[in-house]
Amino acid sequence: MSPTKKKSAKKKPASLKTAPKGAIAKKKDAAKKKAAAKKKAAVKKKAAAKKKAAAKVKKAAAKMKAAEVQAKKNAAAAAKKAQALAAAEKAAAASLAKARAAELKKAEQARAVAQKKLERARAKVPPPAGP
Repeated sequence: MSPTKKKSAKKKPASLKTAPKGAIAKKKDAAKKKAAAKKKAAVKKKAAAKKKAAAKVKKAAAKMKAAEVQAKKNAAAAAKKAQALAAAEKAAAASLAKARAAELKKAEQARAVAQKKLERARAKVPPPAGP
């Protein structure tokens, strides 16, 4: 070895490396613990945010489903209303047709009665005397 080169430091045993060496070691340990706690808190915070986002998505999905169900109910009610209205219109049209038919029948009967009376009256009147 040359006299200018320094001797390499001997490796210390593992037990000595992990053993605390005073105030500096305590500060390092505290810093490590603080960093670990900070990391753990960040992970917890991230998990909570994920959970909150998932809950938001779930809530939105539930709202959408409820709206969809309500829309289906409204559509069914509207269809039922339209069907009832159509049935009422059909019944009214049938009633009007029936009334019109009865009216026509009465008019026909009245015409027939008048025709009969006219024929009877004509039969009673003697034919006009010719020149």
